[in-house]
Formats: sequence, C-alpha cells, structure tokens
Amino acid sequence: MTDLRRMTLGEVVDYTIAYNKRQERAEKAQKHAEKHGTKRRATQSDIDAFFG
Repeated sequence: MTDLRRMTLGEVVDYTIAYNKRQERAEKAQKHAEKHGTKRRATQSDIDAFFG
C-alpha cells in the first residue's frame, strides 16, 4: 500500500492494466492445460519468477 500512495493516477492505471493482462494470460494457460489434460510441475525458474 505504501507504494500505491506514491504512485500517480496514471501509474496506478498502467499497473492495473498490466496486472489484468498478466492474469488473463495465466487464466488462458490454465484453461488450456485443463482442456488438454497437460499439467507440469513447477520448475525453479517458475518459482523464482513467482516470488520475484
């Protein structure tokens, strides 16, 4: 929340748009995996990307 207070309105809007796009891609990938029955274990790269 502290970072959000320092952001301008335009930055908040840009962040929100980027977050929504990232979520849409993740949802599409999950639906695709569920549809095709393909699941995989997370790699160390996946974990590093998730936790930053």
